[in-house]
Amino acid sequence: MPEALKKNLHVPLPPELHSALRQESERLSTPATALARIAIEDWLERRHRAEVAEQLREYAAAVAGTDEDLDEELAAAGEEEFLGIED
Repeated sequence: MPEALKKNLHVPLPPELHSALRQESERLSTPATALARIAIEDWLERRHRAEVAEQLREYAAAVAGTDEDLDEELAAAGEEEFLGIED
């Protein structure tokens, strides 16, 4: 991303966290800001995945037992493929 499009964020850290980040930065020869960016991106991705998983659970619960529930024919074909059963 071009520098002109980046935004800065000031994040005060407790001394222990700041020290740990600096130590890891030195160990990896990577700027602390890059490590912080990676950690934030990772956390946001995990939150997004958790949200999608929750939405899928809610959808599955909502359609359980309806016409949108498990397709028996498709499930049987998947079981046959998994188990190596041939007609």
